[in-house]
Amino acid sequence: MDMQIYLLAAKPSNFVTIMFRIQMNYLNGPLLAFLFPETDSRQVVMEATVYWIQHGLMFIIPVYLLRLGGIYTMEPLSDISWNVISYSICLIYHFVILEIFALPTQVNLNHMLCPALLDPFTGPSYRLWAVLHQAILCPLLGKLYYCLFAPSPPLSIQPIIDTATKHCDKTIKDDESIKNGPNNKIVLVAKNSGVEEKSVKSE
Repeated sequence: MDMQIYLLAAKPSNFVTIMFRIQMNYLNGPLLAFLFPETDSRQVVMEATVYWIQHGLMFIIPVYLLRLGGIYTMEPLSDISWNVISYSICLIYHFVILEIFALPTQVNLNHMLCPALLDPFTGPSYRLWAVLHQAILCPLLGKLYYCLFAPSPPLSIQPIIDTATKHCDKTIKDDESIKNGPNNKIVLVAKNSGVEEKSVKSE
């Protein structure tokens, strides 16, 4: 979610495109949150509601960004290099960074110490099963989003804005020509401290 908030606020750059393509491979998080929800420990008022809203937005925001186009574009469907890079980062994050903090504190960060209560692969090999099925699920969801929501050709909102601006300018000019008449010219004559507008017939 933090990565998506950054993408919504960041200025266009190559780095934003890189971050967007990486996070498109992490849509397994909200999917698993819906399939195996963990709301029992959320006792604060509206905390469970925020849980559902937050993970729902994690599904919706990538669709919005994809439809914007521009810097928010994905790699071709046959290109799996971003899938490999993204999943490698995911493994390093879980099995190195989270383990370093989880073991000494005995806090089950992202279920690195023990499986979740609703984990269908509960057992001594649950980490191995997680690595295998997430290696399939992560790229599969990213490619599915590409097929369903990526515009073809990639859509950019800038041409739409330019077209709308030209249409508005043309409408304003047409209104002015109708108001002034085809054979009239507006002449501004200074009078005292103000300005007097006169309409004179063109020859």
